Amino acid sequence: MKSNTRTFVRLFFLFLIFILWIMNKIEIWLVFLLAGLLIIPFFGRIYCGWICPVFTTLDIFSPILKKPVLHKFNNFENRFLKVVIFIIFLLMFIHIKRLDLSIPFFILLIPIGLLITVLFGSAQWHRMCPFGTIFSLLGRFSTKGYNFISDYCSKCGLCAKKCENNCLVFREGKTLYIERKHCLVCGKCKEACPQDNISFVKLYSNLSKKQD
Repeated sequence: MKSNTRTFVRLFFLFLIFILWIMNKIEIWLVFLLAGLLIIPFFGRIYCGWICPVFTTLDIFSPILKKPVLHKFNNFENRFLKVVIFIIFLLMFIHIKRLDLSIPFFILLIPIGLLITVLFGSAQWHRMCPFGTIFSLLGRFSTKGYNFISDYCSKCGLCAKKCENNCLVFREGKTLYIERKHCLVCGKCKEACPQDNISFVKLYSNLSKKQD
């Protein structure tokens, strides 16, 4: 039921952003971005998992987005590179605003996200996304998120395979760990768990230790 609700909500916002574009009121989307940013400390990156039009589009095209072309680099992450990419996106946003182009920045991110996903995989896009970069800074402080009971975990790895942002990892091949700052709150890990052992619950400060 929750999966159907999330699908409806995501499609609603996907249509909404195009309607705002057609009505020349795309600036209203900033309200959703700001709201998504403000609720991160309480509920995590709800914007990413439930509202973001790029993530919704990636899921729609997921049946044809198989193995990324440059799959050898799909786990590559460099902080300096992320800063450079963020600055490029910021300059792009300012430049588009100055030129008053017919295609707004929020809409341009959709094909950019698709291209990066085709080349490097969805996780690389979520790590490069300018808004995702900002949201991840607060994501580690969220008081609610997905968690599991270690004793019930069979370590089958199905949840990690379904995670779009590679935030579920096995440390030393034994202990499952969820990086809350990268969690998109999409619930795909919960749906994949055969033990129904993953729940959206209140988190505690010790869960965020050792996070980068």
